Amino acid sequence: MLATSEAYRALGGLFGDSVADSGISNVEITQLSRATIEELAGDRLGDLVGDAIMTSVLVTGALQARSALSGRQIDRRQVQSTVELAGIGAATAMTVHALLNLL
Repeated sequence: MLATSEAYRALGGLFGDSVADSGISNVEITQLSRATIEELAGDRLGDLVGDAIMTSVLVTGALQARSALSGRQIDRRQVQSTVELAGIGAATAMTVHALLNLL
């Protein structure tokens, strides 16, 4: 596995030969990631994040509706877990969007 130079130094050989220094710093990988995301999404990043949130909610609802329509009992814990995961996904997407706007 390759790690950023800072992460590799912080590990101090803890994982032996399983982890190697990539030669890329945290700053470089941050800049590269940002440039790649901007190139792929451009000005549409906010729209893409919004679409991802809506897609997640719609897929979750469709799966629950399918269960109900097929006569299967919907497990309350499964619904709760699904809603929690959708919330986490939405919050993560909004956080990433906000952070990318700060860079």
